[in-house]
Amino acid sequence: MVRNLPRQPEEFSERNYVKDISSKIELLHKELDVNREEQNLINQRIDTVKEFILELPATDPQYGIVHAQLRMDQVELDELRFQEEVLLDQINKLQTS
Repeated sequence: MVRNLPRQPEEFSERNYVKDISSKIELLHKELDVNREEQNLINQRIDTVKEFILELPATDPQYGIVHAQLRMDQVELDELRFQEEVLLDQINKLQTS
């Protein structure tokens, strides 16, 4: 039998993160912060995968899979960079209006 255990408050939660937002610009800035943090994580993952590939022989069955993952990470990073530009544009428009 599974019992519902009381949930402990999390130090970080989405609700707490956006609780103190009083304007759209603040929300966009927080979204930009999250975007940049995701970019950092993906860059770290790309670096780790690149190091792994250097040690992996091209004849290894995982080689193609790892290269495909690297390309998918790069696509995701490009999408995040594009979204960062969109957010910056939105922030600039709101600040100048």
